[in-house]
Amino acid sequence: MLKNKFCIFATNINDIILLKKIKIGLAGNKFSIQKYWQQISLNSSFEIVGSFDTTDEANFENFYHINPFNDFIKRTDAVFFCGNGHLNYFDLLQECIKNSKDLLVEKYPILSYNEWSILQKLNKEADVVFFISNVKGSTCQFVAAKNNANKPNFVRNKIQIPYQMSLNDLEFKQLVFENIDVVLRCVQSSIRKVSINKFFIFNQEPNQPDEIKISIAYDNASSSEIILSKLNNQIQQELTFYQKGKIIITDFNSLKIEELRLQNLSNASENLFENDVNSSLNQQVMQKLEKNIIYFDVIQKDLLNFVDCFTNRITPLVSIEESLEVVSVLQNLTYNYNEIFV
Repeated sequence: MLKNKFCIFATNINDIILLKKIKIGLAGNKFSIQKYWQQISLNSSFEIVGSFDTTDEANFENFYHINPFNDFIKRTDAVFFCGNGHLNYFDLLQECIKNSKDLLVEKYPILSYNEWSILQKLNKEADVVFFISNVKGSTCQFVAAKNNANKPNFVRNKIQIPYQMSLNDLEFKQLVFENIDVVLRCVQSSIRKVSINKFFIFNQEPNQPDEIKISIAYDNASSSEIILSKLNNQIQQELTFYQKGKIIITDFNSLKIEELRLQNLSNASENLFENDVNSSLNQQVMQKLEKNIIYFDVIQKDLLNFVDCFTNRITPLVSIEESLEVVSVLQNLTYNYNEIFV
């Protein structure tokens, strides 16, 4: 059922004209808000009614018994939480839902399973849109790679980050969250447990590791790697899908997808998981094909999808249910760290 947030006029089912824009408020720090202000301004379906810095504690102090955040959201139809680092995040999301404000959040909010469960219950009762934007699975490279894969056996996601861009605790949790989500959404077999092993690799100086390698292993044989290294000077990401008779390799930096296809299936593709895909043995039985990627602006695509969810009350592609799946896996987490000298 459509909410009475705007009126529509239609001569037929395919000719719908919006007579009122979606009033949207932007929440986050000033840098995140500035990043999305221009993007949202390009979409004629939105009217930006204001912004609120949710990273400044002083902004939450009541002024003459008026709650500043509640006063902010009352002027909106929807609230876009830009970036990360929001203070009182769970309370803010809960307040928006209770006031029947649709939500668009960037990436996955780092919340507990109990908090996600409460938000899910409130979301169903209020019937608001809870749209999670700009996750790894909405990039054009990921979409193209996933479309070329068919029920992959497992997925390997390797991300290399320059050492000078050391991750803080929140950013690290965000990366782990997204890596688990990628595997959950791609691989058919379920995941119940995940193990994180952190390796500090030293070369010359004992107190200055040359590389920090975070290895994530899942109980369905999938794996992810996050590498902080002094050797690379830009972020690199390679996503690989393995399935019977075929391997899809995605290079996020070069917008390139390669498909390695077995010419002779008699060897069974299990050997592919044990041998390097570039070995001479595999090159003899494989055909390399390069796939095209049709580029699209991820943020604009998500904004268009959000408008569709808002107007037609359809379920977002990524919502609370997907978040609950990831957090349930994280409840069965084991963590170890090691130091290696070479």
